[in-house]
Amino acid sequence: MNTFFIHNPHKAENTTRADTMQKLMPKRVEKTFQGSKDTDTLTRRSLSLFTGTVLRTLIACILSFLLFPVQSGIISVFFLSFALIPSMDHILEKNKSDVWQKKIPSLRANIEMAAALIVIFLAVLASYAAIVMFTLKSDQIGIVFFSHIHDTMTHTHLVTKDFAAILKNRYTIFVVFFLVSLVYRVGFVFVLTWLASVWGVIYGMYFRLGFTLDQPSLKHHMIVITVSGFFVLLIRTLALITSGMSGIFLSKALGKYKFASSEFKQVLRAVLLILLVSLVLLFAAVCLEFKILNPAFGD
Repeated sequence: MNTFFIHNPHKAENTTRADTMQKLMPKRVEKTFQGSKDTDTLTRRSLSLFTGTVLRTLIACILSFLLFPVQSGIISVFFLSFALIPSMDHILEKNKSDVWQKKIPSLRANIEMAAALIVIFLAVLASYAAIVMFTLKSDQIGIVFFSHIHDTMTHTHLVTKDFAAILKNRYTIFVVFFLVSLVYRVGFVFVLTWLASVWGVIYGMYFRLGFTLDQPSLKHHMIVITVSGFFVLLIRTLALITSGMSGIFLSKALGKYKFASSEFKQVLRAVLLILLVSLVLLFAAVCLEFKILNPAFGD
């Protein structure tokens, strides 16, 4: 018996009710539901990215320690950078799809991309900090992470306390991020990974030392400096990440569009705007760094 054309009154009634509710639902409520759905999706995606980056970091550190035990710290950064390239490609493709295909506003798409890169940075930082705090003996830290600790000893605060010198140093790093991204594109992830791993080692050693202190005043001082310093670090890292994003966007545009095309001009305007925001963020971070952190390293 052919039942294809049999009328289903219950299905028709449900469809009518759904259409009626859709028409009666205010646009503001509809946008609220859609925004809540997008937020949940972004949260799940960020959590998945964080977890995956932590796992990649741990695997990279274990393999480098087994293969190159003396300098496994710097080798792990190379391993991890290669492991994160697929994630970087996915983030770039998603940004491209959001802007050019889904017609999502560029500001929103770029904010989501920057947030994803911040998640990678925090996951790498947290992983290296945990490794320093919980898996290595005190005498092993200096051997495994020699390069990281040496880089820490050249930190601007230990070399100079002059505002102009600190600003020059930060803007030099800013230019390096932009040029590396412009030339190597996803190779930008190596610089980001190195920066995150260095700060992870710093915070790991910092907290490990703090747990052994008996004086409450020193513990309080370390907590204040840690929280304020981490806030400054996030702002500065965001500035460096957005400079890297602008370099990648410009590199792709140079290889795909003609200079006189409307597409290239649109990308160029976006790049210049991102660079301007990046410079403002970096200047604000340096001002906070000089005001909050410089006294902590004073004589």
